[in-house]
Amino acid sequence: MRRYLHKYFPYKERYEIKDINDVRHQFGLMEHIERFEFASEHVRGKVVIDAACGSGIGTRALLNGGAQSILGFDISEDCIRIARQFCSNPRIKFRVQNILFPISDGCDVFVSLETVEHLPYNKLNFYFGTVVGCLKEDGVFIVSTPNRSAYLPGSSIDHKPANPYHKFEFDYAEFREYLEKYFGEVHIYSQIKMNSCRYLYRTLDILLSRFLRSDIIPKLLKKFGYYKIIQEENTHNYCFLLAVCKKPQKTLAQGSKQG
Repeated sequence: MRRYLHKYFPYKERYEIKDINDVRHQFGLMEHIERFEFASEHVRGKVVIDAACGSGIGTRALLNGGAQSILGFDISEDCIRIARQFCSNPRIKFRVQNILFPISDGCDVFVSLETVEHLPYNKLNFYFGTVVGCLKEDGVFIVSTPNRSAYLPGSSIDHKPANPYHKFEFDYAEFREYLEKYFGEVHIYSQIKMNSCRYLYRTLDILLSRFLRSDIIPKLLKKFGYYKIIQEENTHNYCFLLAVCKKPQKTLAQGSKQG
């Protein structure tokens, strides 16, 4: 069942503005937006960077969370053009930028959701070092990634991910270990348990959304907290890992660089 769903009804790798009103994409889109709504709880009155912002769906959630200002950047010129139209607001600026190029802008909160797994593993040191450099004192880094333990139980980080767009995937222990190399305080959260119910819900949604044009399944799941993000609870069988990390004190940062 799992292989069948992934092969014939894969999730979209990047959601577009047109997907917001498309019942066929609500199941995955709602879990995506839930992560940004979680991040938005940390942005009120803050200067925010939204890395790999796409067409701005998540950026709008950060704006609604009360961010003082937001810089969204993405490697895609088309996405940035659409984002400027979708999120036209004086508190938001967008620009085309490769996430692996140096970033000189400072921020209170750096948001990087579903991004790191698309980077070459040997570039993570550069990327996380760049994030630390962007954060102001007491700054916060919010990051999410798929949990390899849920999708490929028992596999190693060298194993090719099931998702062809991903370069690698972390498990919980690797995710925590990598983040603690760069940040002084790391809190990890989980989203959506991987079990037979997930495939039942997904199958029902496929049937109802494609043949009856109904998004009742994701709406009910949202109502009953299916997409809710929780803090560290048997993370090996949850689909996504999220972390809220605080910038290390200068002494810690210097020690990390020396190591």
